[in-house]
Amino acid sequence: VAIHPGWGEITLGRQAIGLGRGVMFGAVDVFAPFSPTEVDREWRRGVDGLRVEYHTSPTSSVEFLSAFGESWDESAMLARVRGYIGDFDGSLIIGKRADDFMAGGVLSAILGDAEGHIELALFNTPESQADGGLFGKDDLVLKAVLGGSYTFSIGNGLTLVGEYHYSGFGAEDTDDLAKLASNADFQKRYLRGDMQILGRHAIGLQGSYPINEVWTASLLALQNPSDGSGLISPGLRWDASKNLTLLMNAFFPWGEGAQWNRVASEYGSSPTSIYLQANWYF
Repeated sequence: VAIHPGWGEITLGRQAIGLGRGVMFGAVDVFAPFSPTEVDREWRRGVDGLRVEYHTSPTSSVEFLSAFGESWDESAMLARVRGYIGDFDGSLIIGKRADDFMAGGVLSAILGDAEGHIELALFNTPESQADGGLFGKDDLVLKAVLGGSYTFSIGNGLTLVGEYHYSGFGAEDTDDLAKLASNADFQKRYLRGDMQILGRHAIGLQGSYPINEVWTASLLALQNPSDGSGLISPGLRWDASKNLTLLMNAFFPWGEGAQWNRVASEYGSSPTSIYLQANWYF
């Protein structure tokens, strides 16, 4: 249900809510975030919630955002202030996500012919983090994304996006992943999307090139700088018609593979694979 009063917007029910500026990674995106290897980002998975936005001026607004879980401890309630001035736009976020208290900020800007963005989020968690937290406090966790993009005047336009991601929820050392995987809190956070990466650090580079009006090629590279593992994913999108889109992606990982029940590297344990998807709109 959507209501459009003169002062803003009210939406109740299943809806997609995105909070950050990150392309491959996210620090503040707590409502069904994308995975770094997500192939189809045209549609975001929705959540059952309430969104109320009040326009404080033509260039700023205040929002109340919520997602309903089976209990209060599994629900999210956030407030966001956002706006833009000239070539800069940003937002401040505060509230609860499940049992966590969180505060975050997002800033993006036009830098000459390029774009830059940064996300920071601080979480106060009820449990102590097994691999330690921030400033010597085991219940404080930082997530951050720093990135930028630029479109080169090559043919139809080659767009490159680069990002660095830090996740305090990840393992400090890859050798600790086998131990952390048996931790109930670690499992819960991983399954609900609090962690896009298993380690603390990740670097991503993504390129896309429109070959013509119906074909688009892409190449994604991800790496964990701590253990040296990574993957490359070439992709091809074919807009066959107004109602049919085909996505084709391959994944080629590198790094030390899994040994018995020990995860030796973040991406080295992933299989070489091919992904095909057809989207039919009717």
